[in-house]
Amino acid sequence: MHTSELVVAVRSVRGKGAARCLRRQGRIPGIIYGRTVAATSIDLDPNALLEALSTTSGENTLIRLRPLTAGSSLDEKIVLLKDYQVHPIRHNLIHADFIEVDLNRPMRIELPVTVVGKAAGEKEGGILHHERRAVEVECLPKDIPLAIEVKVNDLNLGQSIHVSDLLPPPGVTIKTDGSAVVVRVTLPDMTAEATVAAPTATEDAAATVAATAATPDKGDKKEAKDLKDSK
Repeated sequence: MHTSELVVAVRSVRGKGAARCLRRQGRIPGIIYGRTVAATSIDLDPNALLEALSTTSGENTLIRLRPLTAGSSLDEKIVLLKDYQVHPIRHNLIHADFIEVDLNRPMRIELPVTVVGKAAGEKEGGILHHERRAVEVECLPKDIPLAIEVKVNDLNLGQSIHVSDLLPPPGVTIKTDGSAVVVRVTLPDMTAEATVAAPTATEDAAATVAATAATPDKGDKKEAKDLKDSK
């Protein structure tokens, strides 16, 4: 598990106005909370946070705090990025939440599920559906893996792999419902194509009625001629 460092500053001024002022200075507001840490407002450099997360662990990177104020209660605290907000238009970071991590206590975290290999059913014309892309796991912080892998090489048409079939690494327990489907292989759905290619009985009947209405029969023509002659 990767560990990065992040310099933060404890802030005493809160509110929307203070947050806007911070962003104008190139910094963003944040908050840290945890079992031994009271909710603490901080501010930080968003680029420094992105750099701290630029490991193969991504958002699950452990972060060691380096407060600007000496003697701060946050010094050497280990945290994880819990949540963040981005600007709706510019898509840059505007807020970050962190949760304290105790290296000696198991924690729950959501991890991505990555597909490994090519399903045997795909080679027979099937389609692989990746139904569940993340699962919740419990483990010590040092044991957090990059992802949970699902190997699909032996997956044939009509077969599926459930959460209960996943094999997490040592020290990791999956907490997501075991009955949930992770991946499955099915035949392409031909129903839609067949519907477009072959008109239904209702459509055939409608077409016949329309053709009949548009083309008068000979009897209709004769009645029209007799009526004209009578005039």
